[in-house]
Amino acid sequence: MAEGSNLHLGLKQAREFVGLSLEEAALLLGVAPEVLAAYEDGKRNPPLRLVAKAARLYGVSENALYNPNQHPKTSNLKIIICRSEDLEEDC
Repeated sequence: MAEGSNLHLGLKQAREFVGLSLEEAALLLGVAPEVLAAYEDGKRNPPLRLVAKAARLYGVSENALYNPNQHPKTSNLKIIICRSEDLEEDC
């Protein structure tokens, strides 16, 4: 993993925030749970296509996964509110 990268934290935080178990997320992402665990622990670097797929699955931007201090919670919360209440276009 690149020096200073927090991708592993972003992957785990986003998965937990949307309420998926490691096994569920791994199945949806098309990888073994052990592989996803290695990505979340920072032991392996995920391929870019998996990062893109995870971002779509978790409803966050790829940037939010790389920078979890912008936390995916904010992005997810906005998506949930906008979809559930059909708020104005600036959602």
